[in-house]
Amino acid sequence: MSRLREAYRKAIKNVREQRLALPIEFHYDESEYVGERWHFILRDLKGFGQFQGESKRYRGF
Repeated sequence: MSRLREAYRKAIKNVREQRLALPIEFHYDESEYVGERWHFILRDLKGFGQFQGESKRYRGF
């Protein structure tokens, strides 16, 4: 979980510093012994509601 949290925080930092538009994809690599790469999408709640075709609130998730 700590590696995922670190990748998540790094993605947020990049979005803020580079003023990127959401959604963006990010990933992190599991340990070298496992050899897996996990992919995620960082979205804002407003954009996610539009993606689903309806407006959502935080508690709706």
